[in-house]
Amino acid sequence: MNCVLTKENQRQIEALIRSGRFNNRSEVLRAGLRSLLREEQGFPQPKPMTQKEFEEVYAPTDLARDAHCLPGCLAGGADLRARFREAKTQFLS
Repeated sequence: MNCVLTKENQRQIEALIRSGRFNNRSEVLRAGLRSLLREEQGFPQPKPMTQKEFEEVYAPTDLARDAHCLPGCLAGGADLRARFREAKTQFLS
């Protein structure tokens, strides 16, 4: 198997070999792959969303629907900033 590495990656591998930590390039690449696999196993693996879940999570709110009229215009007869303050107050209480 061949792989293409940047000059910087090649220098890093050679430095690790010179340090005595590894005997050859293959050992360095295997150690890197093991490290990557351990790291990825630590991340949660959520299941894919169904269409219904997606729509529930990403459903537009009243403020999002009115955001197209920014900045500072009237949205449905009420100033958007006032509506935002009201929503923020309700959310934080």
